[in-house]
Amino acid sequence: MSDNYNKSKGGDISLDDLVSTGKPPLAHLGVVDKLVRDFAAKVLLVKTGFHQGLPSAKNPVDQLETLAKEMGDIILGRNPDYDAQPCHARLRRHGR
Repeated sequence: MSDNYNKSKGGDISLDDLVSTGKPPLAHLGVVDKLVRDFAAKVLLVKTGFHQGLPSAKNPVDQLETLAKEMGDIILGRNPDYDAQPCHARLRRHGR
């Protein structure tokens, strides 16, 4: 993967040019890797709990939808706890 990407108005910007906000950056592979691994672990916990008949997993579809929405908001740059990048601007603006 290249350290450059195309800005919406043309031209390249280096990841070194981005200003840190002190939040986990969504442009960092390690951050996204941890997010995906944590999401997968949570999904497996819900699945396991459902199969074990645990009261906390009686509505697995609702729990999985909530987890998916939370993850989607993070990845699409709509969670203020993470440092969204310029490529997320359209997604934040249009809510998609």
